[in-house]
Amino acid sequence: MAQAVPKESMASYELTDAVAVPIYTVAPNKRLGYRFMKRTFDIAASLIGLIFLSPLFLIVAAAIYIDDPGPVLFFQERNGLNGRVFRMVKFRSMFRDAPEKRFELESQNELDGPAFKMANDPRITRVGRFIRRTSIDELPQLVNILLGQMSIVGPRPLPTYETEQCSTYQKQRMTVKPGLTCYWQCSGRNTISFDDWIEMDLKYIREAGIWVDFKIICKTVISVVGGGGRLLAYRLIKRTIDIIISLTGLILCSPVMAAAAIAILKEDGAPVIYKQRRIGENSIPFEIYKFRSMVKEADEIHEQMKVEYQVNEVSFKLKDDPRITKTGRVLRKFNIDEFPQLVNVLKGEMSLVGPRPLPDYEFEEEQRRYHDTYSMRYSVPQGLTCFWQISDRSEIDFEERMRMDVEYAQRSSLSVDLMLIIKTFLFTITGKAEY
Repeated sequence: MAQAVPKESMASYELTDAVAVPIYTVAPNKRLGYRFMKRTFDIAASLIGLIFLSPLFLIVAAAIYIDDPGPVLFFQERNGLNGRVFRMVKFRSMFRDAPEKRFELESQNELDGPAFKMANDPRITRVGRFIRRTSIDELPQLVNILLGQMSIVGPRPLPTYETEQCSTYQKQRMTVKPGLTCYWQCSGRNTISFDDWIEMDLKYIREAGIWVDFKIICKTVISVVGGGGRLLAYRLIKRTIDIIISLTGLILCSPVMAAAAIAILKEDGAPVIYKQRRIGENSIPFEIYKFRSMVKEADEIHEQMKVEYQVNEVSFKLKDDPRITKTGRVLRKFNIDEFPQLVNVLKGEMSLVGPRPLPDYEFEEEQRRYHDTYSMRYSVPQGLTCFWQISDRSEIDFEERMRMDVEYAQRSSLSVDLMLIIKTFLFTITGKAEY
């Protein structure tokens, strides 16, 4: 932990529109040359960044609106230099009612100070998870930097209601301009206590200089490129592949899908498509599409069979399920019943590769029995195929299936995805996919 700024170094206080903030008798950030160079760099970097990143901004804005219609930007009052209040801007990564729900979740705060953090915050949208993981949500703050309210490097500004809960000692962090990144940002921020966070900020205030700022920027770039950057590239490529293959698949498979629809109608009438509520990435529910392969009363019969067979498993399946129609058996043998899920993939609700999404009743039972043991399986997009799909599914119990899904979440990469797609294709054409 960094050494604290000595309390005796606080010589006076300046009263602003937010809080009384101690001002140092001697502070490195007061040096005119350093402040001039820092401001010049802030203006140049923010202006260049806003110009070159504008295409990315448009894509992210569209993704946010499609995922959860509403404002794409989020404005919040934060405390800046000497406690002055300003409106910080971010890409909206949460549902619109997130500020109201924040206080309902207070008991689940994972930080020990006034700041609020939750690893699996239910207020975060699907797109929000991605842009937060890659720090894209923070990029609009280049506008705050251009306006002089923030700097590239400096302590992260806290919301005003969190600042009010800070002690006078902790408020020393506001004796410099807040920034996009600092020691906390590139040091495993979500695993650091609030007190250590404060000490890191005070350490920056003592050491602030051109060389220190340069080192922090380099560490931040390495942190983003080494972790979130690779993830960003992987997710962008994965999504591009999903769109291309799902669109191509829907076009090329349209004759097969038309034939399947006619066969279903002829054997058991409408409806042709079966819709079911499933749990997707970040535990967000969606409606999955399949060709109906069972009789119309399948769901009611399912509950009766669970009682009849005295089943206590989370997921109940029979290899020779009497609910499956003749057409359904053919569709299932060659995975044709799953073809309509290419629409889910195209919509971004699923991916080609990922853990199979659970029905909501299985998800609730899984949560009740195992709590967060397998929560990592929901950190990636749910998919058409995964390790379980290319295994002997009839011999694998629910817990083993969950472990396989977690293994995918830990190993997920383009090479793993490609391997799973090839193996699934081979399983499908040989008819081994039936179950």
